[in-house]
Amino acid sequence: MKRARPLLKDMLHYARRAVEIAAEPAHPWQRSDDVRMLALQRYLEIIGEAANSVPVETQVQFADIAFPQAIAMRHRLIHGYNRINISIVEMTVRDDLPGLIASLEKALGGDLPGD
Repeated sequence: MKRARPLLKDMLHYARRAVEIAAEPAHPWQRSDDVRMLALQRYLEIIGEAANSVPVETQVQFADIAFPQAIAMRHRLIHGYNRINISIVEMTVRDDLPGLIASLEKALGGDLPGD
């Protein structure tokens, strides 16, 4: 059985990193925001992949963590790579990840199944 704690820690790490990158101004060497957007997309993919690997009992115990949404976003980014709406990526990072971060911090502060 997979242990939930390392997966939740990964989700937290990459969610924090995405929020940090979204807040940073673009670097002068970038001709466009492509590198920044690709980084945000990749972090969302990793968050969704980790969420998909969290044991079901942990997902049920922490229903306030947006596991289904993170997994769905990962699938959309991976399988719909040619139809990605950058404004939705930005909105997800700006509006949804802070709440995810708070929920993950709360969950990691307590006991988890399999600890």
